[in-house]
Amino acid sequence: MRRVLALLATALLLTGCTTTGVQRAGGGAPPSGPSTPAASVPEAGAEEVEAARVAAGIADCPVADPAAEPRPDGLPPLVLPCLGGRSEVDLSRLRGQPMMVNVWASWCTPCRAEAPYLSEVAGLTQGELLTVGLLYQDADPLAAIAVAEVSAQRYPHLVDQTGAVREPLRVLGPPVTFFVTADGRLAHTHVGPFTSSTELRELLGTHLGVDVPG
Repeated sequence: MRRVLALLATALLLTGCTTTGVQRAGGGAPPSGPSTPAASVPEAGAEEVEAARVAAGIADCPVADPAAEPRPDGLPPLVLPCLGGRSEVDLSRLRGQPMMVNVWASWCTPCRAEAPYLSEVAGLTQGELLTVGLLYQDADPLAAIAVAEVSAQRYPHLVDQTGAVREPLRVLGPPVTFFVTADGRLAHTHVGPFTSSTELRELLGTHLGVDVPG
């Protein structure tokens, strides 16, 4: 029995995390999401979070195009706050260059494992690819900033504390990554963690036509 439970735990780490209240694809109740319950995490003030974001070198959020119309085959019209709370972004109105949106959380082990591949590719594609992190149901933004700083995730991050993307984008839990074309079409969804930067490079080339140098 212990061996069976160990195999199930390993499979969960390989495929991604699930969050409380979300049904898994195979049916049945999901395991708990954050390892630290939201109620036990001291709430950080907006100024503290913003100061930590700036100190970690995390970029400001992108500016959406107010003239862009939401697409039925694109990201949903959800307005999410930036990490630090200085502004908000409408997902459906981000335009102008290919985009990679990575849904993650500081409590998600596979998210931390794939973080170096994301930061490597993001650093090599600045100006050609917009990389955006989407912090999903994470009660501790300071922990998320610490994870991002250690893994050199300097790209901007949005915050979805309530799980607003769960239903329209069918997010069972992080990590999930969305590949969006410059004109706003959702071209591909990758469920689960990336296992190498090579895998990520190949997907960007196939679905967005982005050639990652190096």
